[in-house]
Amino acid sequence: MIEEWTKKDTLYIEGYRSTTRNYGTARLFAMNAMSEDKEEVILEFTLENKNSRYYFCLDREEYTMYPKEQEVLLQAGLVAKV
Repeated sequence: MIEEWTKKDTLYIEGYRSTTRNYGTARLFAMNAMSEDKEEVILEFTLENKNSRYYFCLDREEYTMYPKEQEVLLQAGLVAKV
């Protein structure tokens, strides 16, 4: 999948995606998802939010039981420049 991404100049994000601003949290989730078929991969990106509609921060206690995860939910249909 990553090799295919490197051939493109834009990526289309299908469905809503949970991300985090915390490297340690990202690493923990990546390591827990590893298997014989899956490797640990962490993508670092910058989000330009011109229209205030591409993500929602779930890092407050009124939204989550785990605010320390610093979760950011990306909107379905997001298009990213590579």
